[in-house]
Amino acid sequence: MVDSIRIKNIDTNNEAELKDFLERAGDSLLKFRYFTSRPLSILKNHCLTILAFDAEQPVGYGHLDLENEVIWLGIAVAEKGRGKGTGKKIMDYLVTYADDNQIAEICLTVDQDNVTAVHLYKKFDFNIVKHLAGERLLMKRSNAN
Repeated sequence: MVDSIRIKNIDTNNEAELKDFLERAGDSLLKFRYFTSRPLSILKNHCLTILAFDAEQPVGYGHLDLENEVIWLGIAVAEKGRGKGTGKKIMDYLVTYADDNQIAEICLTVDQDNVTAVHLYKKFDFNIVKHLAGERLLMKRSNAN
């Protein structure tokens, strides 16, 4: 399952692949609203942007985004990528990159009712910092290295 998932670093030159993922993501985009208020060209501001592929089909997305001196993590897994370890593989890749590049702290927001995502983030040492408006949680991971 997870062995069939391949991670690829992308940038603004890969917008077609990113669009393909977004078109195939299905209801995952109801919880991952990052691109509803940002153009695809935002990738140029990212520290790291990745797509996860199962065969040649993009089934997952992840980024580390520098905004106002804070590194924000975001991930989305398409319906067809669920239950295969895609989210875990994306998280491992992003967190390893952050650790390898001495990124001291990573933040994310998540819908409080997205129990699967909250559980995954906790496995990667993210802790709930506070409850935000709209039933969202702010979570943070600090690198002890």
